[in-house]
Amino acid sequence: MEYTTIAVSPTTKQYLDALKARLEEPTYDSVIKRIIFTPVREMYLPQTLSATVPSGKAILVEDQCLYNGMIRRIKVQFQPSVNGVVRFAFLINQQWVYPETRPKTIPLISQSGYIEILLSKEVKRGDRLGMYLENYGEYDHAIEMTVEIGVG
Repeated sequence: MEYTTIAVSPTTKQYLDALKARLEEPTYDSVIKRIIFTPVREMYLPQTLSATVPSGKAILVEDQCLYNGMIRRIKVQFQPSVNGVVRFAFLINQQWVYPETRPKTIPLISQSGYIEILLSKEVKRGDRLGMYLENYGEYDHAIEMTVEIGVG
């Protein structure tokens, strides 16, 4: 078998040494193969933000992220009367994440009363998760956003 040399940081080598011992693998090559070919099991932890956006107003609701991981899905729930009169955007640390292109908000339109957005965005504990809402309607509207964060 032919081998090549790779460079890793001292910290990564320590992790590989520990993993090699724990997995009882004979070589670094076998450890790396186990990492590559082992299916990733990710647990999804939800974090929810709720708000009532007043008629004719725009608001930003934020909360600290509770976990380190990857945002995999956002579910935005609303009453059918919201259809088209409230616009939405998702932010991390007050930076627009969704939608990525202009216009910087999307209308909340759905017969089922929710929309789902699939993402792959890294977050860290303490990041600010934000829901920006603009209400162009005559009435106040309650909106709930659940962010699913893959950890592990």
